[in-house]
Amino acid sequence: MATATTKMATTTSKMATAGYKTMTYNPNMQLEMVDNLPPSAEDVEYRLQAQEQAHQDLVDTVKDLQKQVNQQAEKMTDSEDRSRRNNLRIRGIPNNVEISELLDYFQTMVKTVLPRATNMDLLVDRIHRLPKTNKAPVAAPKDTIVRLHFFHVKEEFLRTVRTPR
Repeated sequence: MATATTKMATTTSKMATAGYKTMTYNPNMQLEMVDNLPPSAEDVEYRLQAQEQAHQDLVDTVKDLQKQVNQQAEKMTDSEDRSRRNNLRIRGIPNNVEISELLDYFQTMVKTVLPRATNMDLLVDRIHRLPKTNKAPVAAPKDTIVRLHFFHVKEEFLRTVRTPR
């Protein structure tokens, strides 16, 4: 057993001597080891603050964009409402009145209701028939949409038609 122990001691001594000879001081190796250390708490905190700030900036941007979308939706709704305010829906114009005759028929009807209306008051931007709804009776004529050029003419026409005689 003594020989095995001596052999082991000799081998260990040779390995230690060989390792000592190859070991030299290398400052770059130590710097690499320092660079490979995990980040310090300050670095982590700094990065976290930067991420929080970036997140908050994105949240603010999303809020601003949402406000803009809401404003644009309101503008669009208002614009659509204003564009329809001159429209007049008429029921009861017979189906035998051709599309080409609708304008003359409507102007005659308005002159009957508003005898003082001038040709300028009777200015119509467009006139067309609507498809029948499912609820409408088969014999009922299609509704007609008239877009009057002047809103006050529509109001006066409706006021006159609604007042009891």
